[in-house]
Amino acid sequence: MPAITKIGVSDIQGGTLANGQVSNVKVNGADINVKGDGPHAGHGIGIHAAPKSTNQSSSTVKAGGKFVIREGDLADCAHPHANGSGNVNAG
Repeated sequence: MPAITKIGVSDIQGGTLANGQVSNVKVNGADINVKGDGPHAGHGIGIHAAPKSTNQSSSTVKAGGKFVIREGDLADCAHPHANGSGNVNAG
């Protein structure tokens, strides 16, 4: 199963995830990344300047009523989320 991604730790093409919606669910001490989070730190121009976690997510695991984002799930800029938790996973 893919690793769960975390706000302030995980990234999209080097742009750190930011602006999380769920602050009461932690993964290794960091806020969990859920569908709809962002905008995140940019990694280019156009849609890459402020990507959001809106394209793909788990379809079965939620936190705060929102589906969680895992390593490999694509952001709205079509790049994958990376650097998830080393010990927290979701299907």
